[in-house]
Amino acid sequence: MFTSIRQKLLVTLGSIYFITIIIALISQRMELSLFSEIILYAIMFIAYLFVMNLIIISITKPIFKAAKMMDNIAFGDGKLSQRLPVEGKDELSMLAQAYNHLMEEISRRIINIAEYLNRHTSSII
Repeated sequence: MFTSIRQKLLVTLGSIYFITIIIALISQRMELSLFSEIILYAIMFIAYLFVMNLIIISITKPIFKAAKMMDNIAFGDGKLSQRLPVEGKDELSMLAQAYNHLMEEISRRIINIAEYLNRHTSSII
C-alpha cells in the first residue's frame, strides 16, 4: 500500500490533523459542552496512539528481526543461509534485500576461498 516509511507517517499525521479539524467543526456546530469536547479529543488521542503504535511496530519489528539474525550470524551458529523476508517496496524491504544479497555474496566468496585452498593445499601435500 505505502511505498515508504515516510509515506506511512505523513498519511497518519495528515489523517490525525483532518480528524482534529472535523471534531473541532462538529463540536462548534453542535455546541457541545466542554466535557463532551474533552471526551471527543480524548477518543481522538487514543485512536492516534493506537495508529502510531501500529506504525511503530510495522517499522521496528523488521529491524529487530534483522538485528537478531545478524547477531546470530556473528555470535551464534554462523549460518549464512538465513535470509530476511522481502515484503513490499519500502525502505525496510530494501534493507532486507540488501542483507540477503550480502549474505549470498559472502557465502559465494567463502566457497571460492575454500575451493582455492583445496586446490593449492592438495598440490603441496
